[in-house]
Amino acid sequence: MEATRAFAATDAAPAARGSGELVRTGEALADLAQALAPVDVEVFAPLEDSLSDWRTPRIAADLGPRFPALLAAAERSLGRGPERNAFNRALVAHLASRLPLRLDARRLPTDVVERVPPALERLRAFLSEPRNGYGLGDEYFLRDVRFAAGWTVPCGSEVIDLRARVSLPASFQIALRARAPRLALRRLLVSEPDPWFAPHTESRHLDEFNETGWETTYRNVASLLRRHTDVVGVVGYSWFYDPALELISPRLAYLRRGPLAGGAVFIRGHTTEFDVRNATAKSRTRRQLYRAAEYTPVGYKMVWLRDDILRWAEGAARVPR
Repeated sequence: MEATRAFAATDAAPAARGSGELVRTGEALADLAQALAPVDVEVFAPLEDSLSDWRTPRIAADLGPRFPALLAAAERSLGRGPERNAFNRALVAHLASRLPLRLDARRLPTDVVERVPPALERLRAFLSEPRNGYGLGDEYFLRDVRFAAGWTVPCGSEVIDLRARVSLPASFQIALRARAPRLALRRLLVSEPDPWFAPHTESRHLDEFNETGWETTYRNVASLLRRHTDVVGVVGYSWFYDPALELISPRLAYLRRGPLAGGAVFIRGHTTEFDVRNATAKSRTRRQLYRAAEYTPVGYKMVWLRDDILRWAEGAARVPR
């Protein structure tokens, strides 16, 4: 227990010491990890260490080269079903309890730091109940591990991956469409991919999924960009960037219109089962139009380069609120 709750002591990170709420939430998660774990929580140390490389740009499904193998080995030593479920929930609770130790290294703006304790509390409530399939391959588990490890941070309507990667072909496509030849040149000269921020919708928390919440997200992204000078911009992919929504779901038009007005570019992608499932899940209109073959969801890549989003943020800050 004491090892798990060490951040509350004098060696805690300054961000943790400065926020009683953050410390209290971390301690509650540490208690939950201790209560859930079918093994000693010291077993989690190698798994936590394998997630320390937060600066490497990765796709969202990538938890690094070591973590999946370590987790699979740990699961093999457990019984099936409830015991593995408890292990994985305890692991995430343990990782999350120690997130305050990692926050200072992430150089987060104040508004983002203040969003961490409520996000941790929501995670604690979620982990307090069993969930079938909570492990590798489960979307919630993947997102919870990334957040608990400090790879992803809450920014408003969206959570933001602090280091996302774009493939080589996509990098050239972006360079062409965004008229940014320096991106293509750097991608050719540097072996490592450029780091990007990437937004993701957290389906368990949609309270801020509105125009104001998205504006808050992008303001926070701009603040993050000022602190993370190596990040080249924001890249996202979703069916809700589809221009067809201007007519089909005009209340969602702001999702594309806002970034577009700020200099973002949009690149047409494809229609996948994921796009169809998400586009039709909560809208009877889109569901009916899709079934009638009058609407096909299409995913679009949104690319907003750092100079453009910083310029947008400066202009937005001058607008009276």
